[in-house]
Amino acid sequence: MTASTQTMLGAETLSRLADQYFDRLGLDWRRRGRMLDSRDADFLALKKTDARMLAAAEAFTHLGSSSVGQTHQRMADPLTARDLFAATIQAVSTQESSLFAACMAVAGTQPSMGTAFLEAADWCATMSPEATEHAWRSFKPDGVISDIHLLFALASLRSTPRAQSAHVWAKPLLDIAIERHTALAYSLDLARLHGWPQWDVQAEHALTHGDTSVRAAAVRFLLVRGSSRQRQAACHTGSAIACDANPQGNTLVGPLILENNQAASQILTILQRNPMLQNRFTEALAWSGMARAIDWLIPMLDQAVHARHAAEAITLLTGSDPRHDAWLAASPDTSSLADHALPHDRSERDSPWPDKHGFESWWMNNRKNFDPERRYLLGREVDRMHLLQLLHSAPLRWRPMIAWHLQRLDPDCVLITDLPASTQCAYLSRFTESCS
Repeated sequence: MTASTQTMLGAETLSRLADQYFDRLGLDWRRRGRMLDSRDADFLALKKTDARMLAAAEAFTHLGSSSVGQTHQRMADPLTARDLFAATIQAVSTQESSLFAACMAVAGTQPSMGTAFLEAADWCATMSPEATEHAWRSFKPDGVISDIHLLFALASLRSTPRAQSAHVWAKPLLDIAIERHTALAYSLDLARLHGWPQWDVQAEHALTHGDTSVRAAAVRFLLVRGSSRQRQAACHTGSAIACDANPQGNTLVGPLILENNQAASQILTILQRNPMLQNRFTEALAWSGMARAIDWLIPMLDQAVHARHAAEAITLLTGSDPRHDAWLAASPDTSSLADHALPHDRSERDSPWPDKHGFESWWMNNRKNFDPERRYLLGREVDRMHLLQLLHSAPLRWRPMIAWHLQRLDPDCVLITDLPASTQCAYLSRFTESCS
């Protein structure tokens, strides 16, 4: 927007427009977070939401720095995470260093604020990698870089065109990250995604790190990028985490099961025997892709605590949906269940209840279509073209799993499924072209 246009609109109009875009961006970001964990939204729905968000974010650039006055006033009041997300994008878009500094200060106050701040980095880098780099490079009070500042700089590398060579131009950042476990796990995941050379040595060292999140990130790196010996070491370390109640185990159980080795078999055995980790066990069965896992899942379909989780695992294996294939049940009375026995994440609470006998009938008629020696995902054998199709059509909730399958087949086919849809489309187009 030119200076003459801004003058014609007037300060009050600019302020109102900025407020509208600010609120729209924050609200859509909050909805988007729920969409990403939904079984009822696909990539097309994400593209529509992200197009609205990108238009609102780009509007800040056109409105210019004269539109940030109201946002500065908001920063003096208690902020929500969605407010911080929008304010961060506005600060970077308008290159308002004082607003960016205020956002960074708020981001360090609690985890939800930090998440909003770091997710904003993806959108800033998608819109303008140069402006995003300028934002984090130009703000270093007393020459010291804080943990949240370092993480923002690293987060901006996830989607930038220079990410592949970031190990060179951002080496000072990565050197600091190696020294701080709060950023080391994040850096290892970036290195896995972008194939940064020589990080296998760092990952191998990190297998004995004192922080579980760092060890888990090292395992993920080595399963994709490591040598045969390094993968074996990663399986050993990862198995201990996957069989422990630590939440990091949820990030490893699937990738480890895909290795289809002795460690994978041991994980299944240990999880099956642990009543506190039955949902992780069903997730492991889904990742296995093996039809014989159905025999373990069927008995869970009439257990209120595990029924919906088991039904989701069955759908991931067979592609059969209880709502479409006549094994949907009415919601049972769960009032007698203890609070800890009920699912607390929205996605499982909203999942359909399965009918055990209905599915047994479906399985009796369809079992012949599944080879016990082959691996399946959503009813078809796992191959690259099937995975690419699923990344367009499958529920958003399952796309991270599908993307891991794809990278396991080809380490250079990397899709980060929570990036802005426009960035994901560019990657998917490239992957599809290489298949044809």
